[in-house]
Amino acid sequence: MLRDLGPREVVVTPHLNGNLHLTNCARATVLLPCSYEGSITVDGKDPRRDGILGIETRLATLTTHALYLRNNQSVVASDFYIEQANNGFVFEGDPDDPPGRATLQGPKLHFTVPKEDPAQGTAVTIRNYAGRIFLGPEQYYVEPLEERITQAGEREVELYLLASIFYKTRPVPTGPGLKLRLLGNECFGPQPEESKFTAADDAPAGSLAAVSEMLDDLRRLGEVD
Repeated sequence: MLRDLGPREVVVTPHLNGNLHLTNCARATVLLPCSYEGSITVDGKDPRRDGILGIETRLATLTTHALYLRNNQSVVASDFYIEQANNGFVFEGDPDDPPGRATLQGPKLHFTVPKEDPAQGTAVTIRNYAGRIFLGPEQYYVEPLEERITQAGEREVELYLLASIFYKTRPVPTGPGLKLRLLGNECFGPQPEESKFTAADDAPAGSLAAVSEMLDDLRRLGEVD
């Protein structure tokens, strides 16, 4: 666990296996070049957030959720692989938290959904997180057919699904505050005709300009490395 790190602290974990919890570390420089398994939890109420949490390569399997991003915290990950997990990402915030930004890329997103608990297999859970979330490139792979994206809360959040492959899957977004942007995606594999997903771009004018924030995050991650 990392707690109350300031702008002069730098943490580098060359190899990390298991859970990691960061609390009030958003002013520090934290870099995870290579990490495996468990969950990452990020929280903290300090509004000063001029540091970076950077993940270069991470593998997560057989976990309840791979990432819990709370209090509108931010993260950038260039390679976040999820396979055989119960669910994907959780984004949470409180009304007094400043807006956050998450940039997450990965080669694969796949869940194992038990027949006795079909509620598992939710790709993205958002509870009052405010700001922007960039997901992609990513491969949404086979299971489940419906990649659930759920949002609850009064604060609006923009979720960008970018340059991704939906292989025998389709996104199913719900939530009054969810602003979903689809850009540069493709779909492959058979789908029921009544619920066919074409992966066509679906974003209002001006949305593409916001993608520069994602590219800036990745550029900064490279600079930190």
